[in-house]
Amino acid sequence: MNITDYINSGILQEYWLGVLTESEREAVRQMAKQYPEIAAELATNEEAMQGFSVNHSYVPPDALKKEIWQVIENLDHEKNFTADNTPIINQYSDYKNWLKAIHPLLPAEMKEDVFAQVIRNDGKITQTLIKTKANYPDEVHEDVYESFIVLEGECECYIGDDVIKLGPGGYLNIPLYKHHDVKVLTPYVTAVIQRIAV
Repeated sequence: MNITDYINSGILQEYWLGVLTESEREAVRQMAKQYPEIAAELATNEEAMQGFSVNHSYVPPDALKKEIWQVIENLDHEKNFTADNTPIINQYSDYKNWLKAIHPLLPAEMKEDVFAQVIRNDGKITQTLIKTKANYPDEVHEDVYESFIVLEGECECYIGDDVIKLGPGGYLNIPLYKHHDVKVLTPYVTAVIQRIAV
């Protein structure tokens, strides 16, 4: 066996990165026991990895920690909620939970092109349940962050020059100061539109 080739193969770095299977890790440990050069290189790699982690460590800002906890709490809230106590929608929202919660609010029969009902308005966050066959007109927001999740149907969203097709579970966050509009592709689209004041 050529020890230099073994060392240069990258397997020792993979050992410390944790990408090897347990049987491959055991094989590296056995090789280190058998060959002092491999044991020395393994120790050198460990020191380098520890030095790298110390020199490149990063303490995230407190705001990030708060934001992460809010997302976790929101996801927990989303497991079991009702239309009168809705969580914040985001890219992790489960559209099936939303559809189940708001289903009692939807009309049994659509008599007009658009049904809309505000389901949350606490001064900062407004959520509106909408079922529509009408396209959503062009608009721009400067003072609210708008996002929405599709619960039923399909649509195309035009944001600037981008076209994004969404179906059930599709989530979209609209950037500030961007023209956007929506084209309905199926007989109806059911969605929750959320606006958060800047």
